[in-house]
Parts: sequence; C-alpha cells; structure tokens
Amino acid sequence: MLELADGTVSVTRGDRNGLAYGLVAMTVGGGTRLWQAMSWRFFPEDFRMASEYGRPEASTLADWPISYDDLAPYYDRVEWELGVAGDGTGVLGARTPRTRGYPMPALPSDSTRDVLAGAAGRLGWGSTAIPFAINSVPRAGRAACVRCSQCIGHACPVDAKNGTHNTFLPRALATGRTDLITASQVVEIVHDGRGRASGVRLITESESGPVETTVRADVVVVSAGALETPRLLLASGLGNDWVGRNHHSHAGAFAVARESPEGAKTDLGPGHSVATLDFVHRDHEGWGGGVLYDLIPPYPLARATAAGNDPEVGYGAAHKAAMRRRNLPLGAMSMVQEIPHEFTRITLDPTLVDRHGMPALRARYAPHPASQEAADYMKVHARRWIEEAGGRRVTALAGAGMPQGSEHSAGTVRFGTDPAVAACDERGLLFGTDNVYVADASLHPTNGGFNPGLTVMANSLRVGRLLAERW
Repeated sequence: MLELADGTVSVTRGDRNGLAYGLVAMTVGGGTRLWQAMSWRFFPEDFRMASEYGRPEASTLADWPISYDDLAPYYDRVEWELGVAGDGTGVLGARTPRTRGYPMPALPSDSTRDVLAGAAGRLGWGSTAIPFAINSVPRAGRAACVRCSQCIGHACPVDAKNGTHNTFLPRALATGRTDLITASQVVEIVHDGRGRASGVRLITESESGPVETTVRADVVVVSAGALETPRLLLASGLGNDWVGRNHHSHAGAFAVARESPEGAKTDLGPGHSVATLDFVHRDHEGWGGGVLYDLIPPYPLARATAAGNDPEVGYGAAHKAAMRRRNLPLGAMSMVQEIPHEFTRITLDPTLVDRHGMPALRARYAPHPASQEAADYMKVHARRWIEEAGGRRVTALAGAGMPQGSEHSAGTVRFGTDPAVAACDERGLLFGTDNVYVADASLHPTNGGFNPGLTVMANSLRVGRLLAERW
C-alpha cells in the first residue's frame, strides 16, 4: 500500500509492473542477482551527515553510530570476496582511503568513457572508471564480462556478474553448516514478549500446498531489506517506535541529449562506464551532492519500439538496419542523498493481508524539500557535462525519490547509540530484545550519494563479526 501526504492510498501489486514495485527482487541472491553491480564505498562524510550539514526542519537526519574507518576493513573484505573490478588509485583512493587496490582491473574503456572523460577534463573535473562487482577477467572459475549491456534487471548470461547467489551463498552452503530454504516466507518471529526470541514461523510452498514450520534458534538475524524487515518486526510485535520510520532511498537527476555526437554513446556493457565524483561533498553544497555518471543506453525493446514507430522502417531486415544505424542518446545521471522525513515510514495496513494472512505493509511517502534541492543541484552539473561532450537539445530533470520504495530503500530500522532516536544499537541488536539482530540496509541512517550495495554487504559483515564474537 502507498499512502501519500494528501491522504491518497493505493495498492501496489508486485505481480504487475516491476518499476511500480521498485525493482525489489524476491529470489535466491536477492537484488544482487539482478543488480547492475556498481560497487562504491560511501565517503567518510556520508557517515556524519547531520554533523556536516545540520538537521533540516521536519527531517530525521542523523549521523551513523560508526565511521568510515570502522567500516573500511569490511569494505576491503567484500571487494575481494565478492570480486570487484575498479581503479583504486586516483580520486577513489584519495577520497576513500584503502589499504590495497581492487582484486581486478577496471572494465576496459570505451567511446563513452573517452568522450565524457574528455568533457570532464575540459570543465576542470576529474573522472574515474566505475567500480563494478563484475569479472573484468576470469575469476573464481567464472568467465569475464562479455559486455552485453543488459546487467540491470537481468541475470548475467555468462555468470560474470558477482552477487550473493554465486559467491557468499555457495561458500556458506559448502561449510555444511547452512541450510537454504527456498519458496518460503517468514511470517513471525516467535518470542516470549520480554525481548527473547526462540525462533521463526515460516510458510513454505509445496506441490500439495503451503506448509507451516517453526524453526527454533538461539539468535534471529533479520535481513529482508528495508521494506520487509520492518514489516516482519512490526507484525511480530518487536522493536520500538523507530521501527519503520526514517524510510528513504535516493533522489536523482538526469540529462539526455536529443542530438548526440555520432558514436559517443556505446551499447557495450555493463551500460554505465565513467563517473565524476567532483560533486560529492563539494564545499557543503547540495546536501552532499552525489556521484554523476553516464546514462545506460536504451534496451533493445525500447530501441526496437522507437525504430518501429518510424513509418519508413517497417519490419524484418529494414527494421534491423534501422536499429543498427540509430545513434544512441548520450546522457548522464546522478543519485543523491534523500533526506529522511518525519512523515515517511513503513507501517502495517490495518485491513489488507497477503496470501498467508500477514498484514501488508503501507509505505507513507512525503519528499523532504532538501532532497529536491540536492537533485536540482546535480541536474545543473549533469546538463553541463552532456553539453560539454557535444550533446545538443539537452533535456534535464530532477526528482526527489521513488514514493513506493526502491531497490535502494534504507533506514527503516536504523541503528544508533540511543533508543530514543534509533531502532537498533551499533551492533545491529534490536533495542528491547536480547537476541534479534538486523543486518541489511534497514540499518542505514543515511544512504550516501552512491549505490549502497557494497555498504550493505560491508556493514552486514561487520554485524556478523560482532554477533559471532558474542555468541
């Protein structure tokens, strides 16, 4: 359910439009089976947003209870165990201090990187190859990227894209100490009402119908994403008033040229290639700003539809020829920190339930004006970059986030040092419980000006290490 500030409520069905549901993947490996695999570290300033920029009125902006230095060893471990290709020298090495480089070299350059890096240089900006959790060379018994350009929303045809499904999960299963139960939904955390959980109740789909099971456990770790984690905790009657609050994802800005230099945009994968970080925490402008990088090319269906709308093209060989000669549009996009808002939160719907009788979640959304300010700030620079690269008739847009929640949703069970302003402590332990932990993007007080996937994994490893030391 989606509830807007004007009181409008609507049902968002997950079996219809994937974009309407926010590209949230419910599969083994979660979103990393379908992600585009950008693997940025957050900058040190991203962990202290409230201290750096102040707290806007009506926002719930807060610092993280940990610093970049606390997370740096786990960033390093994820990059090497997951497998990230990138250039650890230059701006990335300077802005995100590291003890060693990436395990693989950056993906090869292309015409888009050459054109936009040249434009950035003429503007006095720096640029860098984008770090990806994609094999740029054969690694771990799997092939290198074949540059098919359809990473986002698709599984890799040669298994070169690295995610939990082909790295961490297989290694966990190989230990013999992990059970993977698929086609299942946890509907309740079983507890004694005094903060002590004894297990979970789950329902598994089988050929004969749903089967209910209770799994006993000394420790329960919830890692269902920033939408489903608070839903489960709320449905189980666990946590304080901060469970479900502080929901945010990313605002964004785009600039696209209607007329682009011939061949400036390539359709080589993984779609994005080059970025500038010059507007990430630049002189305290734009609420921290964000990364700015090239826009992915239209996928074949979109290109085919455009070609098919040309009355001179038709079908068959003429249609294919038109697709080959059609110049790809050159564009840039940015993601920026969405400032969490007091109204925006995840709650349980009072009447709607799912097929297992579990209350549906209700996402309350109201963008904070600061988020729009940040997006507008990056829109200006996106336009400048594309125009400098030779783009003409440039359209630029900026938006304050995705109201239904997206693949970058975060913050709904945020961690901190004080239960008066957070739902978990710095270890990920849910306040008011002895043995219920959270280990996903729900913990993020803020979400950086980058794709958060690498940070989610790094912080989850940190939580896991602390949990193992205690238990």
